[in-house]
Amino acid sequence: MVNTLDKIRFVPADSGTALSGEDLVQIARLVYETDPYIYPALFCCPADADRIIPALIEDNDAMFCRKNLFLAVSDNGIAGIILWNRGPLVWEPDGFINASEQYGIPLSPALDLVRTGYFDGYREIPADTISLINVCVRSDLHGQGIGKKLLKAFLDRHPECDSFELYVLADNSAAVKLYESEGFCITETLQGFAVEQQDLPCFKMIRMR
Repeated sequence: MVNTLDKIRFVPADSGTALSGEDLVQIARLVYETDPYIYPALFCCPADADRIIPALIEDNDAMFCRKNLFLAVSDNGIAGIILWNRGPLVWEPDGFINASEQYGIPLSPALDLVRTGYFDGYREIPADTISLINVCVRSDLHGQGIGKKLLKAFLDRHPECDSFELYVLADNSAAVKLYESEGFCITETLQGFAVEQQDLPCFKMIRMR
């Protein structure tokens, strides 16, 4: 019997990898599922993300684009993703708004709050730092070590970078353990983003070579 891990390739999305419409929808759903507060606030429902994020990827959005996607690809489609960026990133919602209008999707009333309260935080990233914005593995493939392989493959592709950072909800102990296993250390506890402003501890984690 072939192990699932043996059949997965870890590749940048801009490396010539062909992505079908279904692949793009799987990527969108993985982005949406990464955080239970940010993306449900940005989109009125998961189906809206399934349409808008693929359009942003195809239009080479500043954040949601092939250049910023590292993929775990299996025979059954996209098994996992890392959405990332090096240095400061300015995300403006123009493409998001255009895609919403194209598909007749109403904008979330929290769009501006998500942009200013969450996405604007990536404007201040140092030029030599890689931010891991989203890391997610398909729920039906959890527990098979894919997240660890995906993260290690991504880090190994960037031997020139001395600094990586990410943010993770403090109660996501499985993710914290995974990141610590690859050399990330908790450096701060911050208030995570949520529209309702509830107490939401979030760890900043840094990995230095």
